[in-house]
Amino acid sequence: MGSEHFARGVTAVRFSGRYYVDVHDYDSGYSWLGARIISAIPTDPARYKEWLEKKRAKYARYQEDADNYSQVSEAAYCETSYWPRGRRPIFPTEFPKLSQYYAQYVYIINLDREVFTVNYGAHWKLGNIPRRNDLWHKAIVNSIFQNENTISLEECLEDHIGAPALELPEPNSNIRYDHSSINPKRDIIEPRKAFLTYVLAKTVVQYKKEILQFGAEWSTNSFPFRELAFALISIAHGQSGFQSSPTTQPGLKRIPPSPIWINVGQIGNKVPLLEFGSMGHAPGKSPGVSPAETMYWFDGVLVSLVLVADGEAITQAVAWGIEQGRRSFQIIVLTLFEVVFAEFDPREEVPPVPPLRVSNAVPLSPLRIDNCMSTHPRNRPERREGMRTGLHRGELPERYMGTRKKLQTYFPGLASLVNFLDVAARRSAASKTWGVFPPEIYGKILEHADYDTWKACLSVSTVIRDYCLEKYRLDDRRIVVGGPSTKTLSDSTDFYMTFDFENLQTGQIVVAAIRSPGYPVELDSMPIVGWEQKAIMLNVRLRFNSTEDI
Repeated sequence: MGSEHFARGVTAVRFSGRYYVDVHDYDSGYSWLGARIISAIPTDPARYKEWLEKKRAKYARYQEDADNYSQVSEAAYCETSYWPRGRRPIFPTEFPKLSQYYAQYVYIINLDREVFTVNYGAHWKLGNIPRRNDLWHKAIVNSIFQNENTISLEECLEDHIGAPALELPEPNSNIRYDHSSINPKRDIIEPRKAFLTYVLAKTVVQYKKEILQFGAEWSTNSFPFRELAFALISIAHGQSGFQSSPTTQPGLKRIPPSPIWINVGQIGNKVPLLEFGSMGHAPGKSPGVSPAETMYWFDGVLVSLVLVADGEAITQAVAWGIEQGRRSFQIIVLTLFEVVFAEFDPREEVPPVPPLRVSNAVPLSPLRIDNCMSTHPRNRPERREGMRTGLHRGELPERYMGTRKKLQTYFPGLASLVNFLDVAARRSAASKTWGVFPPEIYGKILEHADYDTWKACLSVSTVIRDYCLEKYRLDDRRIVVGGPSTKTLSDSTDFYMTFDFENLQTGQIVVAAIRSPGYPVELDSMPIVGWEQKAIMLNVRLRFNSTEDI
């Protein structure tokens, strides 16, 4: 009882996909905060239905208020009015990051799916929670998987057990077009490709907890699915930029009290930045930076977001591209866990060639849909006496990103994504002329161009693109000129990937490794994604440390 009294807890109410979060610094255990939550939910079916309707109406009003307050500008910010007094205001979001509160107890009332969740893995039907002898928490046990709880099916009938995860459609392997197979390229020997694949892997690692805790609940048109997918596509393409962190670039500031906008002052960015994953938006615009659609064009490549990357998804993507008036195009079919690449090009040849070439599904990372906690507790069997201490799954340690070969091995879909979009960008640039001057003249001009001009020149022509990518610019201050190599640091037997970074202001070239503590910081940046509205990915912090003194 004493440990429960001092335990930290989080409560969240989900309504219309959005989470309303409160943090409790003490009295958060099952017998305290948990019991208060349970006692407030009626057991009588008629009273429960009335309670549910009132709750949904209440949070519908909250959502309207939140939408008004999330229409932000640089000029005015207001404290939200509906937060309980004495609580730290946490803005409602569809992209919850509950792990940041380091809570020992997490309670989620899901008004959308009518599920009550305890510590991510134990799910009760909201209108049928087992209360006799406090079974609602006494039936929660350790599963065979490390750090994942479940519900004992011997202690509790399945009538009480729910699951907030979406039901996936049965895979349909049939593709309604003649097709042949392709093997996506995953080699990332070039410095730019290795660097971008590392950034992608870092992104997946940083959002691993959110994907495992909630990913199985996200539909393809849900905000977090769209935002994450768009970020991966943007980074792999090279469309994203990079921003120095607040510790190395003092001008980067948040405008209080809102957690939504970042004021970058005179650093060089043309627009204010959203925090990636926040619900902030300009009046008349949708939250976030991703397209609202689940199928869209990205620099001439058709991107389709799906729950299952199967033949039906490929067929629908091809049909949509044809309806858009495109005769030939490349396709990326993307889930949270894997990717399929395809190319549609109906050429008239003898002998006939299938118009569609398709790859098998390639895993983005070691994460799998089966690792997700919001599935039914039966997917996490109870650990019994004599069993192993716990199987690890969904593990993404830093060493998986330590070398180029490890990136290719553990993140094959991400490495293939970089290569696929590079081919698409080269094809787009190949259709354009590079002008009247010899290409080497343009190369000299590019050495003195600012970052925005350099980036625009990537699509001018293939020749100009090649000159641009000889030295891959991160911002106006640093470029990647060499790597990747590997190095063993003095305090470790692990290998670390290194890149050669050149300072555009001084011309100095420094070899820096993926390593955080104890070494001079050479690069400390975060990705920026988006087109008109841009967002900074504060959680994806890229730290490279000089190896000169090692």
